[in-house]
Amino acid sequence: MKSIQGINWQENKSSFVNNYDSLIDNLMKEYGIPMYFAKHLIDFGLYDRNTLARFFEDNPLFMTPPFLFKDMNRAISLISKVKERNEAIFLYGDSDVDGILGLTLLYRALKKYGIKNILFSIPEQNEVFGITKEKIELAYKKGAKLIITIDNGISNIDEVLYAKEKGINFIVTDHHTPHSKIPEADAIINPKVKKIPYSADLSGCGVVFKLAEALFLSVTKLYSENLIFLSFNPIYFKHKDGTKYFLNLTFTYISSLQIEFIQYFSIPVSRALYDKSMEFHEESSENDNPLFFSLGKVLEKESMKDIFMDLANKVNYQKYILIAENITTFNLLCDELSFDNQNLLIKNYSDLIENDEKAIENIKNYRPIYASSSLYSYFKFFVSVRYNYKKNIEQLLEFLPYVAIATVADIMPLNNENRFLVSSGLKLINEKKPEFVTQIISNLFNVSYPVTIYDIVWKLSPLLNSPGRFGKGNLLLSYFLNSEKDNAIFCLKEIIEFNLKRSNIVEQIFNSTRISEDRLPVIFIEKEGVEAGLTGLLASKFLSSMLKPTIFITKTQHGIYGSMRSKENFSSFAFISQFEKYFINYGGHPYAAGFTVIPEKYDSFKHELLDKIEKLPKILEIPTLFYTCELSFDEIQSDEFIYWFNFLQPFGEGFKTPTFLTQNVILSNPTTIGRNNSSTKFKATQEDITFDALFFKGKHYIQDLKLNEIAAIIYEPQISQNKISLLISDILI
Repeated sequence: MKSIQGINWQENKSSFVNNYDSLIDNLMKEYGIPMYFAKHLIDFGLYDRNTLARFFEDNPLFMTPPFLFKDMNRAISLISKVKERNEAIFLYGDSDVDGILGLTLLYRALKKYGIKNILFSIPEQNEVFGITKEKIELAYKKGAKLIITIDNGISNIDEVLYAKEKGINFIVTDHHTPHSKIPEADAIINPKVKKIPYSADLSGCGVVFKLAEALFLSVTKLYSENLIFLSFNPIYFKHKDGTKYFLNLTFTYISSLQIEFIQYFSIPVSRALYDKSMEFHEESSENDNPLFFSLGKVLEKESMKDIFMDLANKVNYQKYILIAENITTFNLLCDELSFDNQNLLIKNYSDLIENDEKAIENIKNYRPIYASSSLYSYFKFFVSVRYNYKKNIEQLLEFLPYVAIATVADIMPLNNENRFLVSSGLKLINEKKPEFVTQIISNLFNVSYPVTIYDIVWKLSPLLNSPGRFGKGNLLLSYFLNSEKDNAIFCLKEIIEFNLKRSNIVEQIFNSTRISEDRLPVIFIEKEGVEAGLTGLLASKFLSSMLKPTIFITKTQHGIYGSMRSKENFSSFAFISQFEKYFINYGGHPYAAGFTVIPEKYDSFKHELLDKIEKLPKILEIPTLFYTCELSFDEIQSDEFIYWFNFLQPFGEGFKTPTFLTQNVILSNPTTIGRNNSSTKFKATQEDITFDALFFKGKHYIQDLKLNEIAAIIYEPQISQNKISLLISDILI
């Protein structure tokens, strides 16, 4: 069978795992999951119990603690001072969906927190990405004492310095990959500056969501307390002269809900205490060679008693709150040390979460995420914080619809914490039906409740991003922040007009562009007079068509702008970073990057760029793509398939929709649809089962396609309200 697009299709059989077939069998037996979905999970590295439990977790208790961002308390302190002095804050977002929803979220969170004077802005017309000195001057003239960037700022070294010279404090919240040098801001909240477990791929809006949670918790009584979380780890070592038993103690000192410092001690204990502590411990550490396991500082009993005396003084006189991971182990240790703890005020961890057995069990699934026992202990502590401040969490979760849409629109991976944020946000959208979504649905003929990931990717994201493509992002910002319904609807109608304009222009440019050097491993395109905001869309469209990384550059009277898009195994950001000396600014992610070229350096940049492209390893002439497995339409329409397909949602970047191959399919009734008739709709039939099928690239192949020669189709199923349709990826003849 041969692809009409020249693609080499292969069934995916993950090479990074051993015992592939036995893993499939295990998932099928343990979870009752069908073979084809078990295979799909394994293809994305989801097969062990802990990983799967985290993947399906829907409880906000287990989100990454926001105070793991090292500058979080600095940011809260700066915002708190503005509140105390009744000063102004200036928010500066990006002009895309992620930046504007992030700004909207932070604006509403700051209002809830009690900030009265909030100014805001985003790039307008042909302003470059990131905050500019002109915007800082505007903030200064309006009396702002604090600037907070959203979805930008990590590359604005000179601009941050300029703000500091003006006497303005500066907080950067961003998620873009930092350059070799970062700005000297008062606080930087970016999961890529110091990698945050489980949260490295947050969207810009997701980063602000973390700041909002920290803000809401900063007004609680617990925030002003000093705490000590005491955890235990039983250890034994085998020696030629016998087995030695130890209890490793970790003292995590917490101030303003952030780790202040950590102490590790170990003490030799009796076999009886070791055995008893093991009853309450999650895992043991066995090692024949103590050099490979850190005991910390090993203390004799009298020295440990001194440590406990100091602990008692901190609790009884300095008003520290002491929490023991397991109070039974603590009491047994005190007995063995002959230490009187009768008057020591101590809280038992399990009591703080009301002995919730399910929560206690689910916490264990996150042990592999936190590299050290101290971080894991802190994570456990933070679960109890959320457990006891449920109202704070409830008001935070109101923002999840913003985060869900922003994360999907910015093409962030739907794994780790992002999966929870998106799935929970999507659930809230369909349960609460927020006004901003309902208004969109009432003005679009092709979207309805329940809203799906497909709707966000293909309908809402292009719509909401469209005004920013033309330097009119303020229109979208007005839509989200406008308190008057009539004004919001007026903004929405203009946004819809920009979306039509965007679609027509992109299609016209795409159809009129001829690639002269398609032999190169990276496609390079330059066009004059294209809106700077459309370069990313065009790069994506050519990437999808040519199946190669693509750079699209436009020259305008305002400047020279470019975007790069790529897929797995090729980082756009890493590639364009090589040309930093030619850029006014640049930024991005592994698969999407943007840049503004210094005009007088453009010729040199282009020469070096093409030279670097020429020297890249040649990509195979026939690209290889993978499908999950072969399936029949009878299996696709089964209740089992529909149940598990819905259960595994959401699909997206990082956890793709499964792709199947079906042979002996008849495609009939081809109909061109969409703007510019770019797509083709079919009836796809196998035996007596027929589905609607859509081929986005149909326009380019339908004229030469002989329907009676089709051997198979490769497609992604889509299910809406239990109705199945197919998105055709390719046709085999």
